[in-house]
Amino acid sequence: MNYLNNDNLREYVIGLRRYFHQNPEISGHEINTTNRIKNELKKLEIPYHEINSTTVVAWLGDGKKKIALRGDTDALPLEEQGDKEYISKNCGAMHACGHDGHTAMLLGAAKYLKEHEKILNGKIYFCFQPAEEIGGGALEILNFLEGQGGVDEVFGIHLWSLIPVNKICVSPGPRMANGDGFSIKVIGKGGHSSRPDQCVDPLKIAAKILLEITSLPTNRISALDPSVISVGKLYGRTASNIIPSEAFLHGGIRTFSQETRETIPLLINKISYNIAEYHGGQVEVTINKGVPCVFNHSISSERAKNVVSKLLGPQGVFEFEPICASENFGFYTEKYQGLMAFVGAGNIEKGIIYPHHHPLFDIDEDSLINGTALYSQYALDFLSD
Repeated sequence: MNYLNNDNLREYVIGLRRYFHQNPEISGHEINTTNRIKNELKKLEIPYHEINSTTVVAWLGDGKKKIALRGDTDALPLEEQGDKEYISKNCGAMHACGHDGHTAMLLGAAKYLKEHEKILNGKIYFCFQPAEEIGGGALEILNFLEGQGGVDEVFGIHLWSLIPVNKICVSPGPRMANGDGFSIKVIGKGGHSSRPDQCVDPLKIAAKILLEITSLPTNRISALDPSVISVGKLYGRTASNIIPSEAFLHGGIRTFSQETRETIPLLINKISYNIAEYHGGQVEVTINKGVPCVFNHSISSERAKNVVSKLLGPQGVFEFEPICASENFGFYTEKYQGLMAFVGAGNIEKGIIYPHHHPLFDIDEDSLINGTALYSQYALDFLSD
């Protein structure tokens, strides 16, 4: 099937992507986006279920085998820069992670597969998920799918600006990290900054904790098992001439193996407690378990490589390192066999070089037809196996 020369499909997907890009909505507020999705599904005469005002699942076909295709819909709270003709109209909101393209590609796949519905050898669910950027939306869709008897396979796409256009990575194994968070409250003894001898300075304790716990991946975790510990906030809430009675740290933990995911919180607790005790303070450590690792199953990876070769030739298959960022598609691959493909969207010659979550982020729109074709052909090949 010649997707790549289908001008009508290409124009449909690019038009949708530009609409969503100009009208971004941040996580949990994707009302207009969802209304546009529903309107497109109605035009295509594709049945759907509205789980809530920002979450829709549509379907095509029938049969024993079932696959779920997922696309996320939310934007980031970011002010877009640049002068592109389809720049965001919504102040303080921007599609800086490619979710506008994911939504457009999934609608494009729904349109294409609706036109070829007679050849479907099973059922395809099209899952339009909100709130991915804040870890939401996935569980509601998974609960809905479970109520339908579950699925045999899950498949997602992430446009990736650091991969060249016309290249696609579908490598097996862990692809995006477990994403957990932590908060540490340090309790000291406050007072006047001129008499530190009369105080227990929680900011100094917090600073030492920061240095020690962020060194854990180097000092206590295997160099062959990637992990990252970062602190994004350290504060004390007082004036410059006051030593506060409390200080706070907030950060994140990125891991790939379950063993390391379980080990690091234990070490953070131990190090924080020992440092605080040594300096006469106390700590309260809270670990916030987040999203699981996105894991590409080997059978799914082999199938996807074959699909990419069909669409772009063998040279289209691209090897790319695992990504320490997190994605709640991990909830899908934790429950079902499946895969997330990383579709190349960067193009140095066009100046499309900025990373995700950057105010100048953009994609080469040629990637959209590649992703639409990949969604469609992967589903067809899975149902035909």
